[in-house]
Amino acid sequence: MVQGEDNDYYLSHLFDGTANPNGCLFLDYRVASDFSEGNSIIYGHYLTDGTMFTSLSGYKKQEYYDSHPRLLLVTPQEKFVVELFSGYVASVTDKAWQTQFSTQEEWEVWLERIAACSGFISEIRPTTQDKILTLSTCSYEFENARFVVHGILKKCC
Repeated sequence: MVQGEDNDYYLSHLFDGTANPNGCLFLDYRVASDFSEGNSIIYGHYLTDGTMFTSLSGYKKQEYYDSHPRLLLVTPQEKFVVELFSGYVASVTDKAWQTQFSTQEEWEVWLERIAACSGFISEIRPTTQDKILTLSTCSYEFENARFVVHGILKKCC
C-alpha cells in the first residue's frame, strides 16, 4: 500500500510509479500514514480477476460477514486487527470518506450514521475513542457507486 499527494495518481499507477490501469492499493492522502487519525481510508479497484478489493463485495451478505468479521492489516511498523462493524453501497457524494470532524459531536454522529447504513448486522459499536479504517472500492449498483467497509483498528500481535 502506498500514499500519494492526491487520491488520483495511484488509481492508475503501480507502487513503483509505472502506469497501469489497475493501479494499486493506496491510503488517502489526507490522513496520517500511521493510522493515528479518526478515519483512515484505503482505496482499491474492484477487479474481476478476484484481486485487490474484489473480496470486499462479499460483505454485501450477512453470511460472508459472519465468516469474516475481522481483518488483519500488516504494515512494516505494526499489525492491526480490524473489527468490522459496517459495510454498504454508497454514492461518491456520501460522507463515508470524511476525514475531518469539527467537533466530538460531529464525529459521534458520523460514527452512528455509518454503523446504521450497514447491510450486515454486527455487534461491534464504534466510539469516538476508536480509530476507524475505511476500505473503499467500486460497486456497480448505480453510477458512481462505491462499496465501503468500516472497522475499528486495534493494535495487535
